[in-house]
Amino acid sequence: MRLALRLDQETKENIEALKQVLIESDDYAGSNLTNGFVVIQAYKDTQLLTEQDRWHEVIKKGNISNNKPLKEKHTDLNVTKNTIDGINELKTVLHKYFPESAYVTTSFAIRIMVRGALLLRNQEI
Repeated sequence: MRLALRLDQETKENIEALKQVLIESDDYAGSNLTNGFVVIQAYKDTQLLTEQDRWHEVIKKGNISNNKPLKEKHTDLNVTKNTIDGINELKTVLHKYFPESAYVTTSFAIRIMVRGALLLRNQEI
């Protein structure tokens, strides 16, 4: 499924960093990975964080705010329906960490999810 949204510069950089980590792994060595594939993999990597309610560990690593970022770029991601459903679930989970916000955007949820996947893969949480 196609997901059209705007991603901030940090998210795009983290997607590229996660892409490099995946390419350097034995499973995807030499592969040409799309941003959509990387987001799907980030979702799979972080499912345990949702199940164990450990998102606070990701949020405390770095300066994370649910405010609208200054630089955004329109992006289309091809992701699975399961991933979209997971992102929507994550938006609900993240809202309890940011109660001052009216809602959590899809872009913000992807930002946190990709950061979480990077932290997990780098064994920082």
